[in-house]
Amino acid sequence: MNKRTTANRAAPFILFALIAGFAVGLFFRSEPKVIYVEESGISDVISAVSPAVVGIVSKNSPARGGGSAGSGFIVSGKGLVVTNRHVVDDPEAEYSVVLGDGRAFSVSGITADEIYDLAVLKLTDADGNAPANLPVAKLGNSDEIEVGQRVVAIGISPVSNKNTVSDGIISATGLVITAGGFSGSETLTDLIQTDVAINAGDSGDPLVNLHGEVIGICTALDTTNGRISFAIPVNAVARLLAKTN
Repeated sequence: MNKRTTANRAAPFILFALIAGFAVGLFFRSEPKVIYVEESGISDVISAVSPAVVGIVSKNSPARGGGSAGSGFIVSGKGLVVTNRHVVDDPEAEYSVVLGDGRAFSVSGITADEIYDLAVLKLTDADGNAPANLPVAKLGNSDEIEVGQRVVAIGISPVSNKNTVSDGIISATGLVITAGGFSGSETLTDLIQTDVAINAGDSGDPLVNLHGEVIGICTALDTTNGRISFAIPVNAVARLLAKTN
């Protein structure tokens, strides 16, 4: 009698253990798939956008002493590059642009925005001609961004000429800050705040959504907290491009 009672009581426990084990097995089988999809998505974004990301180099710059000035991204196959105004604001400097594949171009013209920290650069090759068929970054719609949305900042290392990547989320929009640089401080409005980690040389990095679309231009970082950075909404670029053309 006691044995039957023990056996009857043990059966539900064994069944529960089997069900629990099955559920745990399902959980651990599905989790790598979710992680893989996210990582694969970021890798695809990097592959799609990085060919259009460029390094901007300054020469004969009393303010900066030469060397890397920042980053930017190509928006026209004929050689138009978007970057921050403060990256190219030294009137005595000569600027050039280097692509990830090693090709270099001179900057023959700079159109700066009076409101936003933005500039559009016109490129020419060694013969003074406009380039053709350069890789182009796709522009998104910054009016559609949402807090909590995952984003990626893609830059280029001045040392190795390889891409640098940081990811994070959008934590706030429509912010106003005061930022300082070589040309003094200015008030920047309507900014996107993210927790993407960027460095001083990452000014001009495109901020990209997981569809591979540029939704912002990295422009400032909180030096008291390396995990807070700010970007200009990409829709501000359209007006500047219209003025450039």
